[in-house]
Amino acid sequence: MVTGVNALVAVSTEELLQQYVDCVQRYEATEHWGRQKRFARQRERTFEALNSRADGTARLLLPLRGHPDPVVRLSATIRCNSLDPGGCRETMQMLAKKDGPIGQRAKYILASGKWRENYPLTNDWTDSEGFQGRSAKDVPVGVTRTELEERVRAEFPDDLARLILELVRPAIGAWPRQLRDDADPRGSCLGGLPLVPEEWTWPALDGEPMLFVGHVNCAELAHLSEARVFPTGGIIAIFGEHDHLHCCTAGPNGEGAAVFYWPEIERLVPASDPIPDFEPLPRCGLAFYNTYSLPDPRSEAIDRLPFDRDQQRRYRDLHAAVRSHGTNHRSFGELHVIKLLGWPDLVQCDLLPGPAGEHQRLLLQLGSSTTP
Repeated sequence: MVTGVNALVAVSTEELLQQYVDCVQRYEATEHWGRQKRFARQRERTFEALNSRADGTARLLLPLRGHPDPVVRLSATIRCNSLDPGGCRETMQMLAKKDGPIGQRAKYILASGKWRENYPLTNDWTDSEGFQGRSAKDVPVGVTRTELEERVRAEFPDDLARLILELVRPAIGAWPRQLRDDADPRGSCLGGLPLVPEEWTWPALDGEPMLFVGHVNCAELAHLSEARVFPTGGIIAIFGEHDHLHCCTAGPNGEGAAVFYWPEIERLVPASDPIPDFEPLPRCGLAFYNTYSLPDPRSEAIDRLPFDRDQQRRYRDLHAAVRSHGTNHRSFGELHVIKLLGWPDLVQCDLLPGPAGEHQRLLLQLGSSTTP
């Protein structure tokens, strides 16, 4: 399939129409969000190329309203509605009589009047609050053990304070920052394309290449107290399967992630896209700082503590204060935390409930952020 914008210029109209059909059918045939977005991007570029040959209109898609595949008929009918409202409504009414998802979608369009293809087109890791990554000089000063102990003992009776303090874990906070054009590619970062050994295979799950989450240059952790659990040099590279990353899930045996350690940084080379039309995560740099971490209020570790209702509220406030200590940003919350080690901040439920979680250790938590 031809996907590049410039390459589409040389493709015939008949081939473009067939490519549009292929993209629509491929999108409908998969439930994988990452693949869907890729097919949607390809479909949109093909549609734009067809429009450019028809005075900016969708008239070249009009014949597809009679295509034998109802998925294609639905897509073409949505696109051509402004050209032939009466004919498109008639086609949509016929599609609405069908059983299954196509019939339901056609009924919704007729009832709501929203004649559009609501497909995801972007890989957006930004947040609605607009939290901005800081420059290196704005890296937070994490909470100290002494500060944390004083806060816990002031908020809770001695027996509960002791139980809470037994759960405290040291962590390494990671702060997103804008990368300069001349930044060392071996520096710690999130997103983009990785540095890899020359003989290396891009990790994949079910035929879908994983996203490069980021890499940590271990030498940059040397000044931190918890760095002793990491090598003193080399790069740790982390990859995650697209849908697992975006939906905060993992396979039953840990599928959906891959971690590599490469000690010889000088031998690494820039990787190329693993497949055509691959969309990497947005790239930014990282700076690190010492901090401490408490279990999430929704975790099993906290659920076992004998809190009354007021103490539950106090613990939630304590956890939020420790999490955002030193950030000085009102919208910094659980969805923005990026850290190594410590306890995971949860979105919905415990990631590793029960005994399994007692033998696992958080490597990296990736939060949502934008860089200036």
